[in-house]
Amino acid sequence: MTLIRTAVATLFVAAFTFTACKQQTSASACEGGVDATVVDLEGLDGCKYVFELSDGARLLPQIPAEGTTGDPLSNFIFGAGKKVTITYEAADGMTACMAGKLVKINCLVEHP
Repeated sequence: MTLIRTAVATLFVAAFTFTACKQQTSASACEGGVDATVVDLEGLDGCKYVFELSDGARLLPQIPAEGTTGDPLSNFIFGAGKKVTITYEAADGMTACMAGKLVKINCLVEHP
């Protein structure tokens, strides 16, 4: 009987441990953010993926250097049609793509 109680308690603790620290994936994680859709503009000279806002504005994300940690884009896998919520700020720099403005993404939450 004690073995069963110990097994049940262990399973309960394990289940709680793996579900209690779930990463926040709601849009509230990017408070004040805007909804956007990932668009593939590879056909345009110097362009790749951009974030398109509901008003049609396009944002060119400043891609972090490989191996960068802590940047919202460091683990994001771009794909046409993905829906996201982002916060951003204008970025200094130049790009060959003329389809939008260059921005630094401060927060990104992907929608299922």
